[in-house]
Amino acid sequence: MLGISAGKPYRLGSFAGFRKTSARTQYTGRWQSRQNHRGGAWAHFQVHELRDGHVDRSPTTIDSYLSYFHSQILPHWRNVALEDVKAVGVERWLRSLDLAPATKAKIRNHLSALFSHAIRYELYAPNNGISPISSVRQGASSLREPDTLTLAEIRAILFGMESAAVRMMVAVAAASGLRRSEIRGLKWKDWDLKNLLFNLRQGVVRKHQTKLKTKASRKSLPIFPKLAAALTEWRKQTPYKQDEDWVFASPYAEGKRPYWPESALKDHIRPAADRAKITKQVGWHTFRHSLASLLGDKREETKVVQEILRHASSRITVDLYQHGNLEAKRSALTQASGIFVVPPDAGAVA
Repeated sequence: MLGISAGKPYRLGSFAGFRKTSARTQYTGRWQSRQNHRGGAWAHFQVHELRDGHVDRSPTTIDSYLSYFHSQILPHWRNVALEDVKAVGVERWLRSLDLAPATKAKIRNHLSALFSHAIRYELYAPNNGISPISSVRQGASSLREPDTLTLAEIRAILFGMESAAVRMMVAVAAASGLRRSEIRGLKWKDWDLKNLLFNLRQGVVRKHQTKLKTKASRKSLPIFPKLAAALTEWRKQTPYKQDEDWVFASPYAEGKRPYWPESALKDHIRPAADRAKITKQVGWHTFRHSLASLLGDKREETKVVQEILRHASSRITVDLYQHGNLEAKRSALTQASGIFVVPPDAGAVA
């Protein structure tokens, strides 16, 4: 239930009180007071925040909330009063989920947003005025360090694929560090050939066109001449070459949508990696991590790498994306090799 109204506690709740208005699962903003309790805090959150035009959440963010609440949060917490939700209980529940730490952290953050909403609208009044979710401990660090690819491995994947479109998508990912949603969102009008720039304006996630993640993400990105030449050749090959066309428009959708990245990964990229005997886990983000690590290995300035990857903070660049390779680490450790030098008189008896 999540909240207090007229002396009765709110439950986390459900979708009660909403009408579906389109196939894209849009819901009306009309709230009927008699349904407040039946819908619970989750229903109130949807009307007054999740779909509030002033908050301006992207379709992908809305989808994320709907997905995690339906699949994870509501099945466990739907009928629990807000005042009965405790930090320790939430922590135990999160530990019981067979999910990656980053996914658990996202679930925690979604639940935290709902509690903050309930407090703001006075649906719920915690005893100390602080949401119990604020003290829930849940890290987002990966259980394993992400794999990165060498230049030779990236070349092996590129030349091992027959699809020219997917090969060009991988080349852009590996040579620019663009995210997969940003690659899908590229239109020919976004490409400034004269000044060798990508003017990034939008992304595409699933079937949604979205705004880019942050102000830093929306900055223009320089590209080097060889990549520009490859894109020029690709524009000659693709039947979708008008300024308003997607750079990677899919012929299976008659050019109306860009290629589906998961299909490209499954049908082309990973099979090419297998044929090249690459045993690392390869995903779209692998190319972004690999570029960051390559630039770090070449001692490029952190600020430069941060702006190429368009991170809001250089800490993200260093902590999450740059991974020193094993040989570099081994070479660095040789600085301590002097401890194994045996002094000439080490065996002498005093």
